[in-house]
Amino acid sequence: MHIFRLLLLLGISVATHTGFAQFNNSPMLNSPGRVNEYQALEYDNQPYLNKEFKPGIVRLADGRVYRGQLNFNAYTGQPEQLMKGAAYTIEMLIKEFRLGDSTVIFRSGFAPVDKQNANSFYQVLYDGKTKLLEYHYAKAQELKKFNDANVHIKFNLDTDHYLVKTDGSLVRIKRDKKSLLAALKDKASEMEAYFSKQPKLGNWQEVSQAIAYYDGL
Repeated sequence: MHIFRLLLLLGISVATHTGFAQFNNSPMLNSPGRVNEYQALEYDNQPYLNKEFKPGIVRLADGRVYRGQLNFNAYTGQPEQLMKGAAYTIEMLIKEFRLGDSTVIFRSGFAPVDKQNANSFYQVLYDGKTKLLEYHYAKAQELKKFNDANVHIKFNLDTDHYLVKTDGSLVRIKRDKKSLLAALKDKASEMEAYFSKQPKLGNWQEVSQAIAYYDGL
């Protein structure tokens, strides 16, 4: 059974079916909307993590599992599933989902921090006693082009990174020695010795290795 409702504030018609919602005429959940009746929106890019939808797995909080073509919308902070050529959001409580390669894991349920809450999704880069999380987000930028009556929207994608300590608290970090030492100060001397052999962190994989070393102390 389809249930139709009109989101008057957004001006978008929505259809829901068995826990999925499709937003007509736009792949985005929360379009900034028409500026006025004479202007139209054009999107210069899309706020998705991947260029294409990939096979993935969604695990719901009640234990059910869905498989399908998935992508992550960094503007809405929600995974989307491609069905019959249209992108749908999953309106059920999601515990975890995986995109493409099974090692690309997103999870919710972490402590609130900054502007995020327990329902926010993070990519899990390292999953040990201490966890390394990557938070993907996108901001919409309105652009007005010369001799063009339409409004163009550009999405700027970015990431923040957090450590989840053993007490469940989240600490925002940067990819440098000083930031990690401040976050792992309970074993500062051991980590100082570790970083003396590897003073620079070239990528987040090397940060994961440092956290794995910390977990093993």
